[in-house]
Amino acid sequence: MYSSSVKYNMDREFIYENYASIRKENDPVYGVGSAEDVVITPVTYDELNYILNADGRHIFLFGGTWSEKTQEVIGRINCFAVKHGISCIYNFDFSADGEGEDTSIKADLREQESYDGPGKKTPKKCAPYNYEYGEIVSRNLTDLGSWTDDEIIYLDLYYDAVKVPLLHEPFLVLYDKDDPMGPIIYAVDPDRMTDDQIENLFSIAESYGGVTPYTHQDYMYDAFKINERGHAFKTEDAFKKGEQINITPVTLQELRWILSQEGSFMVLFAGAWCANSQACIATVNDYAVANDLRIYMIDIRIDGKYPIDFWGYPRARELRLNNPAFTKSYLDLWERCLPGAPILCKVSMDTPGKSFNPYIMDDEGNEHAVLNVDVPYLLAVNKDRLSGRGTRMPVLAACNHDGFELINCKNSFIYYKPNYRKYTAGVYFVVNAYCESLGIEPKDISINREAPLVDGEPVKNPNISGEVKYFKEHDWYKEMPLLKD
Repeated sequence: MYSSSVKYNMDREFIYENYASIRKENDPVYGVGSAEDVVITPVTYDELNYILNADGRHIFLFGGTWSEKTQEVIGRINCFAVKHGISCIYNFDFSADGEGEDTSIKADLREQESYDGPGKKTPKKCAPYNYEYGEIVSRNLTDLGSWTDDEIIYLDLYYDAVKVPLLHEPFLVLYDKDDPMGPIIYAVDPDRMTDDQIENLFSIAESYGGVTPYTHQDYMYDAFKINERGHAFKTEDAFKKGEQINITPVTLQELRWILSQEGSFMVLFAGAWCANSQACIATVNDYAVANDLRIYMIDIRIDGKYPIDFWGYPRARELRLNNPAFTKSYLDLWERCLPGAPILCKVSMDTPGKSFNPYIMDDEGNEHAVLNVDVPYLLAVNKDRLSGRGTRMPVLAACNHDGFELINCKNSFIYYKPNYRKYTAGVYFVVNAYCESLGIEPKDISINREAPLVDGEPVKNPNISGEVKYFKEHDWYKEMPLLKD
């Protein structure tokens, strides 16, 4: 049974459990006996871009659990990496929801019906988002054409058709953005994925002095820096250099796997692009560190809004989990993994600044009511929790920015001091529920952080009518019942 304890490395556990050939029981020659011997780490699209632009040498394995060829070779890749002293390989799946080719962002625009006319091609769901693959090749993997012959066409920011090389899974890359001969030092494509070629790549990496680790914590520090994502109203970085960060970004496929495991977990829906997440992330981390918790952060924006924040793409082209291309995965998350998740926002389309709950239609034409998530949204979860009526109700407690009577201050809600105090108390409410489910004592802490300032001044809300309630810090949660069945 797992939990959100820091003693578990769920990245390695995910790889170990979901790639059969990496386990010794399935491959006695190359397999490993436990997750502790795995050196492969899944990364999100946002993380991938940060790593591609980071200094040093890095090794990437492009492929997913859905790919039979990736399944076949990943055990050997891990084995040769360990043999040559390589401590980290980043695994990125161009299938946006981890389900396979049908949702790949490498789909050629020419495969769309609209390219040659109706009925001439079989449409691919994610072809409209293939610029997210194309830009990575155009900006970072600039010499990919030396390692593959295939190509795709994508539409860039200006809707010009751009042709770029196409990699196929599994694709193993030794990369250094500053290498004078080109960023791809060495690569192995599926047709050359032999033991000799795999070992040759790691031998070259070893001769260069190994790789430069870029951890989840490095990403969190960089992504949540002051003004990194255009939040000019921030007055300080979320984290200090070297500070312990217990919030770990996970892919959608990782999250679904974690939520299927026995035990209790802490999950945070948030993103570096979000001003409210930027404002509260340090407070959430303070509680995680104090209680030896690892909180798993998932971004509903599958692309982390990176193309918008850094490349100037319009919001109309962003890749979100609630896009029609991912209906199956979106419904699976809320109806199978998180049924009964509390709605902490008003269900109204007429209330300014509030979210409403939409309906989405599945492939059979059935309508489903789904939660429209406002981030940050923090949950404590245990898949085996049952309601008094015996139905599954895995969410033990939850807190988001519209919950617990928080005053809505548009995008800067968390900067309004009464809201900030209430959110701090809400975080402890969720931590308390998590600890209670495991029979351990939660640790409350004195938060020295005050609500961040805007232009050096506290945020004021001139539109508030009536009395603003203040709660004694951390006492009010005791009067609140856990989520009702």
